[in-house]
Amino acid sequence: MENIYPALSKYNTTAIITNTIREAKEIYGKLDKKFGAELIDSPEKRIKGKLMVIPLIFSKGLEFDSVLLIDSLNGNKNHEIKNKRIYLGATRALHQLYFIESEAIPKEFDFIKEFIEI
Repeated sequence: MENIYPALSKYNTTAIITNTIREAKEIYGKLDKKFGAELIDSPEKRIKGKLMVIPLIFSKGLEFDSVLLIDSLNGNKNHEIKNKRIYLGATRALHQLYFIESEAIPKEFDFIKEFIEI
């Protein structure tokens, strides 16, 4: 986050989108408090602030200036509706989209490598 935050700070809103609520809580717990992140861990929680950590399930219908998708490609590769889940996360970004993956991009997504920085 230290490396990418300067690029994101120019945006009014940034969402770190995870696959699950548990993952959102883990990421939120690891973020340095200086970033002022807010954890959205229920649908009733009001979104405010510049940086939010939110599970995919609560992101539907929302838009953010920039989005970091955490393990979206690898985390959904065995999910029966993986492409819909990846699409849902990716379409939350208005200006900037980042895929942060813990493993190499699955071979089935090789066709997108020409459009991304690794």
